Amino acid sequence: MAQAAETPVLPDGAYGFDWYGATPCRKIGKADLRRFQTCENGGSGFGHVQPLLTCRHGKNDEWVIYANKAQCREEHETMEANAP
Repeated sequence: MAQAAETPVLPDGAYGFDWYGATPCRKIGKADLRRFQTCENGGSGFGHVQPLLTCRHGKNDEWVIYANKAQCREEHETMEANAP
C-alpha cells in the first residue's frame, strides 16, 4: 500500500465516496489525498468501472475514487442498489 507521503496522482475532476458511510460523491483533490492514511491502486469497485484508488482515513472508512463524477455516481448508485 502507498503511504500518504507518497501522494498518488489523480486526474483533475476525480470524484470519490466513502462506501462505509452515507457519503455522496464529492470531488477529490490533492489536499484530500494527503489526509488519507493509506491508498492503493485500483480496488474491487461495485459495477463495471474499477476505481483508480481505494483509500482509508482510519478503520471505519474506505474511499473509492474514480476518474470523474459520472463514474463515481454510477458506482455509488450500483452500491446503493445492492445494499441489504
